[in-house]
Amino acid sequence: MADAPLLAVLRELKEREERAEVVATASRDEWIAQLEELFAWIRRLFEPAVTEGLARVDAATVRIEKDAIGDYEAPALKINVPGPRVVWVRPIGTFSVGARGMVDVVCGANRALLVLNRAGVWKVRGGREELERLDETALVRALEELVQ
Repeated sequence: MADAPLLAVLRELKEREERAEVVATASRDEWIAQLEELFAWIRRLFEPAVTEGLARVDAATVRIEKDAIGDYEAPALKINVPGPRVVWVRPIGTFSVGARGMVDVVCGANRALLVLNRAGVWKVRGGREELERLDETALVRALEELVQ
């Protein structure tokens, strides 16, 4: 009986760990689904350019480590545009201050940032300092700044 209090403490620790893993898994699944939805939207925007041979959009995978929801594989996009330009669209991670998650959009040394805010709305920050709601016009403007 001397070890009963120890066992109770250890069981409680194990239960907490298991609950935390369930929450992290659900959060990861939700984040991956949001990324897949965003990337499907970007692919649809690029369809006419791909059809004309002006761009190529390839699926990629990146490894996210030390994120609030654990280590995981996440989808990304590699977009080839005319010239020797490659635009990478790849997640950075989740649960940043004021955001559910962030995605880098990078071409060479140029960078834009896509932010999924707490309300579930994607925003973009390109060369401007302020975030604006992500729509086709805002994405095109950010891409123009990236590939210049």
